[in-house]
Amino acid sequence: MTRLVIPTYDVNTGKVYLFKMPHHPGCLNHADLMAVDVALATSAAPTYFPARIVPGRGIFIDGGLWADCPAMVGFVEAVYFLGQAPEQIRLLSLSTTSYPFRIGQKEQFSGLLVWSTKIIETLMFGQAQAAIAEVRCLLRHGLFHRIDYLTEPRLYHMDNASCIQQLFAIGRSTAELELNEHMSVVQTESLNGQMIKRFQLN
Repeated sequence: MTRLVIPTYDVNTGKVYLFKMPHHPGCLNHADLMAVDVALATSAAPTYFPARIVPGRGIFIDGGLWADCPAMVGFVEAVYFLGQAPEQIRLLSLSTTSYPFRIGQKEQFSGLLVWSTKIIETLMFGQAQAAIAEVRCLLRHGLFHRIDYLTEPRLYHMDNASCIQQLFAIGRSTAELELNEHMSVVQTESLNGQMIKRFQLN
């Protein structure tokens, strides 16, 4: 069984929420959920997709609002719930592309009207940068590996499905380049040298 921890946000309680596979005794209450419900809940980005009602659980929106980079979520699950020592953990973090980010001089000294187009972006970058920095402090060098493909600013958008094939090609080329530093790390630290089946895009 694959161990999954999937972040969402419960709009009824106003609290962060984690859906989990039943991989330890403390997380058996999600075993009967439909995968499609959990997937639509964790991806229900406000203004892009509607909140998802999960029967018997509540109403949920995108987990990226608080765990845009869920590296710390995985680390805490491994240490606190599964009882793993930090030196036993190998953490692979995959970005969904990124771009050079800065807060321009115009925004630095402006009010709500100007900041309104930048504030969400700032919060998401800040959250991801904090999670990555925290995990790197908690895991010694070599146990945390981040793959982050840099693109031009705002080249891809969640509401533009036409770029899916291009993103798929970027992911494949990033993973398959010969002598790629990522490939050797993933094979030895995350796959234990074992081959896995190639992903098929249906």
